[in-house]
Amino acid sequence: LLASLEVPTALVLTKADKVSGNERTNQLHKIAKELNLEVDDLFLTSSEKGTGLSELWVMIRAQLRS
Repeated sequence: LLASLEVPTALVLTKADKVSGNERTNQLHKIAKELNLEVDDLFLTSSEKGTGLSELWVMIRAQLRS
């Protein structure tokens, strides 16, 4: 629905600190495949450790400027 209205969206996965590095990678690939997306289309974050937050903010700022 949002895509049809041309509303920018982002798929943000939280709790990155709860899984190991290898499991994170496997889960990212699994989720991307299931949703027919590229891994780079997903934002993996952890508010506890700050993982991925700067990349997410860069994307949000870029969308606000366009």
